[in-house]
Amino acid sequence: MDATSNRLRPVEPIERLPIGISGFNEISGGGLVKGRSTLISGSSGSGKTLFCAETLFHLQSDRGMNAVFVSFEEKPEDIIRNVQSFDWSLRQFEADGRLILIDASIDHEVMSESGSYDLSGVLAQIEQAIDEIDADVVVLDSLAALFLQSSDDGIIRREIVRIRNRSASSQSTGTASILVTSSRTRRRSCSD
Repeated sequence: MDATSNRLRPVEPIERLPIGISGFNEISGGGLVKGRSTLISGSSGSGKTLFCAETLFHLQSDRGMNAVFVSFEEKPEDIIRNVQSFDWSLRQFEADGRLILIDASIDHEVMSESGSYDLSGVLAQIEQAIDEIDADVVVLDSLAALFLQSSDDGIIRREIVRIRNRSASSQSTGTASILVTSSRTRRRSCSD
């Protein structure tokens, strides 16, 4: 036996949540990782919010899970209206107390007047919502919207870490987080 094999220790299997979207389950090795965060990134209009809504629909309808959806950009009512054509009954899950939608969109006037950026109130809402319904999944959509609100990326990064840590505080019980952001993609022109 060589020295390398003496140092290797068996690892505990990673528990995953199959989400009902076969392509994602395949590329992710079986779904979302319980107790961890998964980053979903794509260009504007690529369907990130729809992906999250479909994920929540399948986790709630197929597996009976509870979820918190925090929107930093769109109003929750708009998200529900946008997914109605797919027959994803998010409103019913909300009425049943299995889904909490948090409107965390930033009030530009308040921020410019205060000159500071602190998401303590949103953090408290997220923490309360997770505890209230014993959430299995937390969606934070879209972190990119936070970066548009401040010229100091360091402040925004600090706030994102705070949000992630708060949602992770219950991850000892296996809460999975989906963090959504926009990617900057270079669009090809006809001259490329």
